[in-house]
Amino acid sequence: MNRPYLSVVVASRNDGYARGMLRRLQVSVSAFIEQMERFDLPSELVLVDWNPPAGKDLWHAIEWPATVRRCTVRVITVPPRVHETLPFADRLPILIHRARNVGIRRAHGEFVLPTSPDILFSNELAKWFGRRELDPSCMYRVVRRDVPDKALKFTSIDKRLRYCRNHVQQIHKRDSSYHIDGLPRLFTNAAGDFTLMSRDMYFRVHGIPEEREFHSMHFDGILCFMAHAAGAREVELGAPHRIYHVDHGAPSWRAEARWPERVASRVPIPGLATWLAPIARRIAPPTSAIDRRGVPYLDCSTRAGQARFEKLIRSLVEEPEAFRYNDADWGLAQYALGEHVLGEVPAPS
Repeated sequence: MNRPYLSVVVASRNDGYARGMLRRLQVSVSAFIEQMERFDLPSELVLVDWNPPAGKDLWHAIEWPATVRRCTVRVITVPPRVHETLPFADRLPILIHRARNVGIRRAHGEFVLPTSPDILFSNELAKWFGRRELDPSCMYRVVRRDVPDKALKFTSIDKRLRYCRNHVQQIHKRDSSYHIDGLPRLFTNAAGDFTLMSRDMYFRVHGIPEEREFHSMHFDGILCFMAHAAGAREVELGAPHRIYHVDHGAPSWRAEARWPERVASRVPIPGLATWLAPIARRIAPPTSAIDRRGVPYLDCSTRAGQARFEKLIRSLVEEPEAFRYNDADWGLAQYALGEHVLGEVPAPS
């Protein structure tokens, strides 16, 4: 094969996250490979198996096609012994942005797209990839559409995508992006699911900000500002270029009521529950799964969190050449990591 034109990077692990991530990953992986073969694009899927549970590696858990013609598959494993050396390893089983950077750092494609293991591309978007008209000076963004997990039940990719097109639950548009006075109004909403840039641009910015001081929430939006400061021009792809996100319930960062409020709200005496629930909520405020694990994160729902978020972005974009959050070893560059391959892998140019 020639050098891949596009590298798609996905990080995951074989555990019970998101109501059965393995099934979601299988559907996403199979769909991408089929689309790349259909639209004749020299490409690669780089799957990063981060901190795999004992006996549950992804290479042996996923069903791969017997052969591939245009899409090489590479599964890179980050073993537990490496994971254990990193910040928050004792509280988080996967460091998603470090994991994505492992794939970005080792990608061979001219262009690189890190995305999530439950994302599906419309055929129109996949066909657009196949036209090979990407501009290395651009940062490409796409609106994300959430769909029910019933989409996983279809065996035909075309039927699945038809279902997705007709059953959109929520659309993550530019309007919900976080804007900062004096800085460009970039499209940062749901950036972690589609931020397509050249490999050179990803290397220029040293990848996505990694989990060093904070959990990765909002780091994909920070990447958009970093890329802008590095010279990337934002391009938003419109319809029919779509990505679909298969719903998996409440995310780990969303705060949920604690047991005192839940109990108070179910008191069977008329009017009493309405009075008790707010009191219980003040005594035991809602928390998220990330809160309960004691992991610090950038919380843009509070004024203090917004100030911290804005300060970080300004520190990266307002001074010349200050747009790199990570050091030179981003993406675990210092480690030689094990790799399984389906197809032929050319050396990167």
